[in-house]
Amino acid sequence: MIYLMVTLSVLIPVHDPNQEYEDYISDALSSISIQKHKPDQVLLVANHEISYLESLRSRFRDTLEIEFKISQANSAAENINFGVRESKGQFVKLLFQDDKLIGDDCLTESLRPLLSNRFKWSVVGSASVDRTSQKVVSSIFPKYTRKIILGTNLIGAPSVVCFNKDFYVSMDPELKYMFDCDWYLRMAHNFGKPFEVKRIAVDIGVHDGQATHWAKDLTTVELQILDRNHKRKSFFPRLNKVNCTCLVN
Repeated sequence: MIYLMVTLSVLIPVHDPNQEYEDYISDALSSISIQKHKPDQVLLVANHEISYLESLRSRFRDTLEIEFKISQANSAAENINFGVRESKGQFVKLLFQDDKLIGDDCLTESLRPLLSNRFKWSVVGSASVDRTSQKVVSSIFPKYTRKIILGTNLIGAPSVVCFNKDFYVSMDPELKYMFDCDWYLRMAHNFGKPFEVKRIAVDIGVHDGQATHWAKDLTTVELQILDRNHKRKSFFPRLNKVNCTCLVN
């Protein structure tokens, strides 16, 4: 059972300068609107206006409190960092504009392990679905491993993550493709591994317009940045702690 005093924001970073992804964002909002645990805020952030914003607000006015903030971001990581700062909830659930929640208890299952304060962040399983054919391309039951520094991401896209805002480490805006791998390392090194919910609870949309298609060319350079960002001084396996250069004060 989720306590009544828990406050939750669902953060949707938007990048739609050509105003062509209203249907995707509407699908994301629909999946939020049926959750048993309703968020206190759904926050859309973008570095441009959203022409269909009022249409979305009207469509979901009976179920969701939708807010919009304009950022000065030049990257996805910057946009997310801005959105987290602007979020009202003690807990923040990330959801990208082309993704959606599965079932009606994704938010409940994401929040539950965080309430004891033992875990600072949680991750759920995901299925990558082709938006044209609606076929499942792949599925991930999340598992954090140190191989993520080599680009082996067994957690999934950031839409699988929920975290306590007091324990958020900013994403590196220098990274365009592997900012999520770097961020997972930052969170784990500073606050420990995430709680892994072993069920598929997020639908990750796959389509031609995604930035990952062009950003993959940056892999070699960005792996070097990951290595630079996480120079381990020592590792304490029994304590699940890493003494890394990424630690925050």
